[in-house]
Amino acid sequence: MNKKLKMSVVKFRAITIPIMAIFLVLALVLTIVSDYFTPTLDTFVGKGEKTASVPIGTSDWDKDYYTFETLSSGEALEASAKVAEQIGNEGEVLLKNDGLLPLTSDTAITPMGYRYVNPIMSGSGSGSTNTTADYAYSAERGITEAFTNVNAAVVDAMKKAEPVTVAPEAASGEGGQTAFLGAS
Repeated sequence: MNKKLKMSVVKFRAITIPIMAIFLVLALVLTIVSDYFTPTLDTFVGKGEKTASVPIGTSDWDKDYYTFETLSSGEALEASAKVAEQIGNEGEVLLKNDGLLPLTSDTAITPMGYRYVNPIMSGSGSGSTNTTADYAYSAERGITEAFTNVNAAVVDAMKKAEPVTVAPEAASGEGGQTAFLGAS
């Protein structure tokens, strides 16, 4: 009579856990490598078919900003820069001028705020951008190019200061945010 041999739980785990760990590491490595080499994979494998759907209630929207065909990434970058400039020009707000404007290039400027010296230029994934490109402007770069009399002492103090995490008192007793306390 054939007797079935039973495997102990310890032996079963000793076999399956390393196999699952290898598969997990392999999946992670494959994901990281394919994310890193996405442009290369798109070139050789292709990006697939693009489809677009029109959400309900958007038929009267001005979609001219988003309709351009390009042959290369350089042309796409140029077209995107033109569209961004057009959107920026259309979004400018005129302020009441009580004799203060326009500012001259030698007007004394004192910039304030943590994001002046540590801007957030982009998001991640599809929101990322090359922040070293000529077209990417921070507030600091724009102000220093436009004005010759920027308060360097304040800018230097902001650059030397370190962000401090503070925990504001909340009704729940929880919370916390990063605040810029400036230089001492």
